This record gives sequence, C-alpha cells and structure tokens, in this order.
Amino acid sequence: MLPLILLGAGVGALAYKYRCSLGIHEREWKYTEPKSCIQLGTCIRCDNKDYRTEHDWGDWENKEDEDIPCLEERICERCGETEEREEHEWGRWEYEFSDSCEQVRFCEVCGDREDGDEEHHWGVWEYESPSSCTLVRFCRRCHEIDYGYEEEHRWDEEGICERCGEEE
Repeated sequence: MLPLILLGAGVGALAYKYRCSLGIHEREWKYTEPKSCIQLGTCIRCDNKDYRTEHDWGDWENKEDEDIPCLEERICERCGETEEREEHEWGRWEYEFSDSCEQVRFCEVCGDREDGDEEHHWGVWEYESPSSCTLVRFCRRCHEIDYGYEEEHRWDEEGICERCGEEE
C-alpha cells in the first residue's frame, strides 16, 4: 500500500468527495411533479442523479367486494395509486381429522383455508421389538412411526449385543 500524505484543509473535502467514488452519495430528494410520487435525488457532492418512488399511503380499508370479502385497499394520497391485499380473520388452528396431525384454520369472514404444520403427539422411545436395538416412537394421534433415534447396543465381553445378537 502506498503511503498517502495529505496536508491542509483539503483533506476533509477530498475524503468527503471520495465517498461518491464508492457509491455513497448524499442526495437531496425532490418530487418530479406535483401529483407524482417519483423523486429525483441529486448528490450534493458530485451531482450524481437517481430516482425513487415514495408513496404517501393512506390506511387500509375494506374494499366491499362480494367475490373477495377480505380484500383491503389503500390509496396513495399524493398520486392516487392503489394497493390491495387480502387480510383474513383467521380462526384457531384445528386438526383436520380426528386421526390426523395436519392442522388447518379457516377465515371467519370468507371461509378461506390455510394449512399449518403437523403437530404430532409423540409417545416415549421404545424398542421396535424384543430382539431389536432400534428405538422408535409412535404418534398417539396419527400413529406415524419415528425412527429418528440411534441404535443403542449392549455389548458383552465377546463383542456381541446382548439384545439383538449383532456382532461388533
């Protein structure tokens, strides 16, 4: 790295201007037209220009639509552009069926359905059979089997598992 020696009052100004070469501009933003949300930003150091859109959104309000009763709309108070979203009033999560761990909930306004996560009710880990070292557990609700546990062998002096007979 080359040594840089700067003297005098120009040091701060040079470092200040150098920020623009890194893309760090300090812009003053102004609307391009009275009823437009498009702004033109001009860097106060290097005169670089850029555009952005800055809306002045109003509050979300229900959009009285018979086909989509949960539809809401908001309007930009500057340019009049509208934006829509569906905002549901979800009920509580429920199991889809009595023997299922799939959860669902429904919008109390329009009836739309949202699928949730599986919510298993796992039992304790137990051996798969009397002569197995594989540990499993069962969901008490849907009876799904979980084999997610490592086998635990009990080795004797000869290197044979006392439970399943596997050799080390």
